[in-house]
Amino acid sequence: ATVINCGSSSSSTGLFFFSHTATLVSGTEIGNLDIVYSGTGNVFDNLNLQSWYFHDLNISLGTQNSASAFAALTSETANNSVIQVTLERVTVTSSATARTTPWIHLQSANSGGISDVSFLRCKFNNSGQDSSQPMVLVECTATGGGYHYATTFRDTYFEKPLGGAIKSLSGSGLLVDHCKIGRAHV
Repeated sequence: ATVINCGSSSSSTGLFFFSHTATLVSGTEIGNLDIVYSGTGNVFDNLNLQSWYFHDLNISLGTQNSASAFAALTSETANNSVIQVTLERVTVTSSATARTTPWIHLQSANSGGISDVSFLRCKFNNSGQDSSQPMVLVECTATGGGYHYATTFRDTYFEKPLGGAIKSLSGSGLLVDHCKIGRAHV
């Protein structure tokens, strides 16, 4: 695996920053990386993706409390979408004791803007024992009954999810299958 050490406490730009355009970036694979990140921006930021495959990634967020491993936020662009995206064997570790953002935050103002996203054999390590944020937050903020659809968590392990493992707001077709929760040792 390739190791990327990146960021500083004053860096607010993500490591992989996607354009604010309304065009979906399609059909890309990113894998076999170890990322040690200490910036305050997000590692994969401003996602606007379709048919992407992230695999065999080890992402360490360090002690920063405001960086997410993956973020698609309506505050960054109103037209963002994450559609048919798979995260497989992705490990995210945070040693922050009090986070201000979830580890992965997928949000869209478009109904169906977050659709068919799969987390397969992923692992989340809460070595800092943060209890303020969920590990994964998926939400649709559309007015008038919008939803995020078909988000799947399969064979995923959550170590010490003291702020919650998965938080789904306005979701339909959420599947949590054969996931495990590791207990906190205090």
